[in-house]
Formats: sequence, structure tokens, C-alpha cells
Amino acid sequence: MAICESRMRFCPQCGYCIEGLAVEESEPEEADASETEPEEVGSGVLGVDDAEAVLETTDEVPGDGAEEAPQEDSGVMRDGLEAETLSGHQEGAGDSETAQADDGQEERATDEPQAEARESGTGIVERLRSFALAHRRASIAFGLVVGLAATGAIVGLVFRAEAARREQERIAAHEEALNTSQPIELRIRLTETSSGKLSPIPLRVKGVAKKGESVDEIMLVNEEGEGLELLPGTYQVSLEGFPAADDGTLYEGSTGTFGVSVRERTPGEEIEDAPEPLVFVFSPVEPQDIRDEDVEKLRSWMRAAHVENASRYVSAVSSRRQAELDRIAKEQADREQAELRQVEEQTSQLEQELRNRDAQSDQGIVETS
Repeated sequence: MAICESRMRFCPQCGYCIEGLAVEESEPEEADASETEPEEVGSGVLGVDDAEAVLETTDEVPGDGAEEAPQEDSGVMRDGLEAETLSGHQEGAGDSETAQADDGQEERATDEPQAEARESGTGIVERLRSFALAHRRASIAFGLVVGLAATGAIVGLVFRAEAARREQERIAAHEEALNTSQPIELRIRLTETSSGKLSPIPLRVKGVAKKGESVDEIMLVNEEGEGLELLPGTYQVSLEGFPAADDGTLYEGSTGTFGVSVRERTPGEEIEDAPEPLVFVFSPVEPQDIRDEDVEKLRSWMRAAHVENASRYVSAVSSRRQAELDRIAKEQADREQAELRQVEEQTSQLEQELRNRDAQSDQGIVETS
């Protein structure tokens, strides 16, 4: 059944004027949709102009060779036709209204899935948009977390590298301190000085360095106490032999043992707890009191310590000792000779006195006789 549009003036089926009739509209959206839809060509739906043309042709239909009906019959027929037309139109109007209602329901039934589809599509779009936004936020958060983690890792690497560098520097400084000898303060005191140059003073050093090395060697120091340098560790320091001067003076001193503890110090560190200096006091030995074994000890330690010009010191001591012994012997001999001469003189005097006494005795006897 064809649907009568609101702009039609005549019914396309019966030709009844429908200009004054009200046509229900389903919904504004359906009306808009029907207005926007283009008319189909050849669909059988007539427009207003076509309907007027049809009505005009139905009112005036020429008969080819047909006789005109009588006037009365034509009037009666016209009246009957009008009545039938009116009743048919009313029936058609009722049918059209029913058709319009059915079509509206069909259109509403068709639009409801479309609306639901649009709503579902909108919901899907919104969900996709929400998902994309959440995914973007998650990506940004993940990027921030990764960035922070990377930054933390880089900072951690920098701190670890700096800590490793400082640890390496500390270890290197510690190793350098363990391998750096430190001077030990000594004080050499001579009760009597000589005109000659004093030989090095031998010190026997025994102990263990902190880096694990055992130490047992002879170290030489000069008259100013310079030359004793020890690695960090614990040691026992004692006098190895007696020094001598190149004029032949031999010295002797105490044979005590000193304990020395040396701790590691970094370069440039100020020494606040410096230990007390080691003090050695030497006195010259009288040449005549020097024994042969003393000379041999002097020669022995100087050879062991690789003292420069050691033979000169040993020869000087030996020569002075011998010279002193010779002097003493000469003095002794001279003293003995003097004593002998004195005895001889005394003996001569006694003999002279005896001779004088004998002469006086003989003279007295002669006089008496």
C-alpha cells in the first residue's frame, strides 16, 4: 500500500483530494530521514503534478466512436461515482492511515536497531578512545618509570664508578704507603771527638714489614743519625759493630736493643705521634786497649755492610793501636833503662862508699901502728 506524503494534494490511487487531511508523523528524525531520501525513479509513486494530470485525464476521457450518454444518466452516474469515490476514499484514507501507522512502526523498529547500533558504535568508540587514552597514559607512565629507572641506573653506575675509583685510589695509596720507607730519627752522641772522619754506624734491623716481608739486614747511618729508613712494620734495632774514625780512633757504646714500630702514612700526612728518637752514645777506646779481636770485628762488619774505604778504617785503627803499643813499649823500655841506670848509679855510689870506707880503715890502722 502506498504511503501518502504530507505534501500530496490527491491520492495517487483513488484521486481523492487529501489536502486537508492530517497525516501522522512518526518522529522528527524519521521525517527528516524521509525528506532527505531521494525519490526513486520508476518506483510507482507519483508526485503532485502527476496526480493532477491523472485526475484531469479521468475527468475527461474521450470515447473513440462511443455515443454520449444521456444527460440524466450522466448526472446519476456522476452522483453515484462521487458517492463511491467518497466511500472508497474514506476507506482508502483509513487504509492509508493504517499503512502509515504500520510503516511508522516498521520505520521505528528499523531505527531502533540503528540507534542501538549507533549507540553501541559510539560506546565502542568511547571504549576504544578510553582504552587508547589509558594505553597512552600507561605508555607515558611506563616511559617515565623506564626513564627514572634508567636515570637511577646511570646515577647508580656513576656512584659505583666513583666509589670504585675512590676505592682504587685508596688501595693504591695504601699500597704506596706500605712500599714507602719512613725515616727513623736517630741521635748519635760522641763523648770525645777525634780529628778524623767517623765511619758509618752499623745497625742490625730485624722484624716483619706490614706487607708480609721479613727483614734482617744491616743498615748504616751517619754521624748525624741519617740513613735509617724502614717500611711500615715492627722491628728490633741493635748495634751491629763499633764505628771507627779514619785517624784510627775506635769507638764503643751500649749494646742495647730498641723496639721500633712504624705505621703507614699517606704522602703529605703530618706526623703527630712521632716516636722518641733512638739515641746511641759512643766513647773512644784507648788504642792500647784495642784487642786483636776488636780489629777483626771491625773488618768483618765493614765487609758485610760493604762500607766504602773499609780497609782504610781498619788499617788506621790497627796502625794507631800498634803505634800506641810501640810507644808504650818504648816508654817501658826507656823507663826500665832509666831505672837500670839509676840502679847502676846507686851501685856505683855504694861501691865508692865502700872503697872510701876501706881506705879510711887502712889509714886508721896505719896511724895507730
